[in-house]
Amino acid sequence: PRITQWLAVLCACIAAASAFSPSLNSPLKPQFSSCRKSQCVPSSPGYPGRSLFARSTSKSPLRMSTMENVDGVVDEEVERMKKSSKFDFTKQWYPLAVPAFLDHKKPQAVQLLGRDLVIWRDTVEGKWHVFDDACPHRLAPLSEGRVEEDGTLLCAYHAWRFDTSGKCTSMPHAMAGTEQQLTSTPPSCAISYPSQERQGLLWVWGSPGAPGSDAALEAALKEPSVIPELDDPALEGRVRAYHWNIRDMPYGWDYFNENVLDPAHVAVSHHGLVGSRYDGQPVSYDQSRALTAEGGFALKIKFGSEEKIAEQQKTGLMPEMEFVPPARVTQRNTFKGGGQMILALYSAPTRPGWVRHIGCNIIIKGEDGKVPDGLAFFSISMPMWLSHITASLFLHMDMVFLHHQEKILAARGYKNEKGGKGDYNEIVHTPTEQDLGVTMFRKWLQYSCEGGVPWAPGSEEMPPRERNNDQLFDVYHTHTKNCKVCQTALKNFKRARFTLFAAAFAVAAFFKGVTALVGGGLLALSGLLLGKIINMFYHYPFQHAYND
Repeated sequence: PRITQWLAVLCACIAAASAFSPSLNSPLKPQFSSCRKSQCVPSSPGYPGRSLFARSTSKSPLRMSTMENVDGVVDEEVERMKKSSKFDFTKQWYPLAVPAFLDHKKPQAVQLLGRDLVIWRDTVEGKWHVFDDACPHRLAPLSEGRVEEDGTLLCAYHAWRFDTSGKCTSMPHAMAGTEQQLTSTPPSCAISYPSQERQGLLWVWGSPGAPGSDAALEAALKEPSVIPELDDPALEGRVRAYHWNIRDMPYGWDYFNENVLDPAHVAVSHHGLVGSRYDGQPVSYDQSRALTAEGGFALKIKFGSEEKIAEQQKTGLMPEMEFVPPARVTQRNTFKGGGQMILALYSAPTRPGWVRHIGCNIIIKGEDGKVPDGLAFFSISMPMWLSHITASLFLHMDMVFLHHQEKILAARGYKNEKGGKGDYNEIVHTPTEQDLGVTMFRKWLQYSCEGGVPWAPGSEEMPPRERNNDQLFDVYHTHTKNCKVCQTALKNFKRARFTLFAAAFAVAAFFKGVTALVGGGLLALSGLLLGKIINMFYHYPFQHAYND
């Protein structure tokens, strides 16, 4: 049975790698789960963890919204934000890693708000800790060090050791009798950050603070923006979170949020996986939570004609999206009977021009204990590595747009940074109501955040525009390299490929006639096809011109 399962997975991967390869110029057909038209949710084989907006199949022409309505909503929110307190990026929790994917023996280099950090797990208590990625001695990166059996982090340059609070516990080159005094001074300590594990994620506070410090106490008093449904006792037995996906994307944190707050782009940019680019329809909104500096906002989404919208409002089954600063956008689809499909999309501003994205799909069964109609596909269990590599099928479809969009706007005077003076809405042209979510996010960034992220002093500059789009499709360095699940799968696939080729040569050498030809040929072909899966751990290109 295990061989049969692996063969099925192999066939699925080969089909995915082949069917969605732009070089094959193969048509991509919309794939829908069987469900009622009134609440149809297209299924996405490319990204099982990607929630899709419930949408009608109406082909009514796009209507121009009454911009006075949009401007009125935004202006009202802007006036409120001008009078309220400002949002402080440094006093927030950010999800930076999925501990289940990390190598427990190796310190992990990460970034947040332009700061270089190191994540490591002590061997005594088994907890994760976060320090500045610089030894206080001569600033060698601690991420190049090692975790010792006594639960300390050792700098591999001169063997200074640090406990979980950052205190230096060993300075081997100190003169006899002076080590204890030297290690106990504050300059000898590593700079630590408050951190905690919640809902399968490692959360890091946006500013440093050793245990017991004011920053640590402030962090303890604030909840991270976790998914409330996962902690709701009333939903026990009905709610299930599926595999987390994590990826570093070559565009800014603000463009990630702008993108996921724009339901109108989904069927166009993700043509073939989610609807069709040719079935444009009106998009409008009802505001379900007012915009505030700390609370963000929420919008109910209305698709299609006035008749369709009236039907949605009558049933109350309207998809909703919410932005919870600084890191979460949630998309919810509610079904008859109380079932829900939720996509939690987290984003951490790592450095200018880059964002770390962590996403998870959640299904809530109806009150009858059954998965809502049309969501059977999303409840299918699959290997974690498979959900990771097939994420590229979805993520790469709009990645190029966002990378170039950010660089184009920067060239025209708009940058996501504190003190930035550019006005987003004076550079772009947004005549329809479909862009209300984007406009509200940009106004929040402008008025509540003084223009954008307060990058740490000395942060890297935004990287230049990458003209060779092929370079943007790197999967290995943005995911596989730092995911132990995918590293293990990749090693196994390479071994399997070697075994298949070796078996092919053995069959060809020791057998004759049809057996040698057919047996050896099939084994060699399987090895070549396995190479397609291996390639998806490294690189996955995409071009809309060939996505018919």
